[in-house]
Amino acid sequence: MSSPNLDRIQEFLNTPKLEAAQGGQKTGWWRKRLATIFLGVGFLLGSAFALNRPMGADDVFSKEKYKKYITDAQASVNAIKDNRPIAIIDRTPVKNDILIIIGSMVEALNQKGKPLKNISVALRVKEEMPGMTGMAWRIRNDSTQALPDLGIVLPMHPSTTARAKMRSYANLPLGFFFRKDLPVSTFHTAMFTYWHEAFGHCTEGADLLGVPYNQHIRHLMEVRSDIAASICMARMDGHTCTARSIAMIRDIGIYFNFKHFKNTSWIRESPASACIYNLGPTSRMACDEIDRILADPVKAKAFRNMDPTATVALTNEIFDKVKPSKALSLLRASIIRDAILQETDETIKARVDANEDLKLQTALYLKQVNQSKACMLSPLRKEFPLPPVLSPPMPVPAKPGA
Repeated sequence: MSSPNLDRIQEFLNTPKLEAAQGGQKTGWWRKRLATIFLGVGFLLGSAFALNRPMGADDVFSKEKYKKYITDAQASVNAIKDNRPIAIIDRTPVKNDILIIIGSMVEALNQKGKPLKNISVALRVKEEMPGMTGMAWRIRNDSTQALPDLGIVLPMHPSTTARAKMRSYANLPLGFFFRKDLPVSTFHTAMFTYWHEAFGHCTEGADLLGVPYNQHIRHLMEVRSDIAASICMARMDGHTCTARSIAMIRDIGIYFNFKHFKNTSWIRESPASACIYNLGPTSRMACDEIDRILADPVKAKAFRNMDPTATVALTNEIFDKVKPSKALSLLRASIIRDAILQETDETIKARVDANEDLKLQTALYLKQVNQSKACMLSPLRKEFPLPPVLSPPMPVPAKPGA
């Protein structure tokens, strides 16, 4: 459905002889205005449903396909050597049965020859499950261990579509929608979510879990998890399309986060606190590393044939190569802040204009985020100038099995 026809609505408002079922009396201006509001809301809701419907029946999980997804996921994490046990929670039951959660924990621990000692976390998982589209917990099953020794993964719910999941990534305001030809399917979204949580968060080592926790460490955890998911997607598809698409959606999420909170001290004084998920720049660097592997036939064959343990090892290798320093993360956050706030803050605009390097960096950021918006969004209202709609600068992934 197209956007509301504003000319027709204005014509409605200007019609002096419009009558309604009120005994033949002329409709007052306030009744016209009220009707116009309802009409506009109807158009918007209709557009929302038209633009955000699932991309096709084959893009929605069947119960059988989801069961296989869970079974394969559990088998893949069981095969990771020298790692904590990881339990994958099946979300197909109607009720969030705590016995299913506990059973998954017991099964994962049995694979490593360990007993279940900490049952309390199952209650937390049960409470948090309904509102989660993907989550990982790293817990101490054995309280004597220095690091968490059990991972629990809540994969994407089978009824969640790619658009719903990506909307949470992108922080989309009311009136903005994804393009109909969004180059990320529900199956690919579910797999990326699983690999981010299982092969990312649940394989974190002492370099992230054994140091004092702060917002930069949290950022690095997310960086590493997206790298893990990018590697796994590339092994499945033979290219980095899904990872690059999600990097663009991460760009959009940070942009709207800053736009929404631009007048708060939180953004102005501590922009890095809003950049935990500023993963786009590093994800693209990781994709470049993966593409170099795929470009070499010998390396590409070895890449596709890696076992789960080797996949985690490559994740660590690429992470060590591209991870940002704390200083770089802070710089990226300040560039985003200045690029967005200069639109309305004369002091910041003067500072940007007086510094050629900062002026270039903010321009490059806006160019990247505008490209990400143009590739992924189909807005009904334009609060920002969009370049001509671009085709995604990457191959669209084929459907699994195609």
